[in-house]
Amino acid sequence: MTRALAAQSAPAVDDFWFGPRADRSRTRLSLGLAPAAVTVVTVANLAQGQGHLAILIALSKLHSSVRQRISWLIVGPECDADYVSELKKGVVHADCDVRIIGALPMQQIRDVYGAGDLFCLVATEPSFGPANVWGAVYLEAAACGLPSIATPFGGGDGVIDNETGRVVEPSIDAIADAITELAMDGIKRVSLGKRAWMRARAMNRGGRNPGRAPLPHNTRLPRDIGLAHWSSAAGETK
Repeated sequence: MTRALAAQSAPAVDDFWFGPRADRSRTRLSLGLAPAAVTVVTVANLAQGQGHLAILIALSKLHSSVRQRISWLIVGPECDADYVSELKKGVVHADCDVRIIGALPMQQIRDVYGAGDLFCLVATEPSFGPANVWGAVYLEAAACGLPSIATPFGGGDGVIDNETGRVVEPSIDAIADAITELAMDGIKRVSLGKRAWMRARAMNRGGRNPGRAPLPHNTRLPRDIGLAHWSSAAGETK
């Protein structure tokens, strides 16, 4: 079954995304990431409407002390030559660590998620496909322990604002503010990541979409949640 059909019939994250990932420290080392870097991950087709250019401009608006802490990993196939050309030109002049990695097999995407700290996909226009197709991407990142920054366009029920990430207006300032907030507040970022994982797990186990109801604040972490990921993330980015 394709992701699109799966999203339409049962918007839950696949078991695969909860599976074992390569060691976080080793993956970060192989990617050349600084130990203290806050690593933002975007997984999407490189095409109009996906928000890469908006993120790039938002990064340029950050205070230099924040911008220099960030590494942005862009994963996905090049689907729009003009768009990709514009993005690559912007990356060359960005005063920030930005890597266009390109398309990867799912196993490597899962490893990149495991090495990351934050997922960011900020659609700048309404999606023409089912909203849950987009929502599934946020849930896949959540299954690997990442909170997300999203916009109201195309995300479906993938992100709950201030519960599993931030949902912001598709403006440069709003995106920049959300990146700054989660880059600088490691405690909040890790907390949102834990809750994102729990929500994705609940959707996976229940086989249904729990809607936008927030998780109760006294929810206990399951024993299999993989605390090493968040312990490592918190230690690296204090």
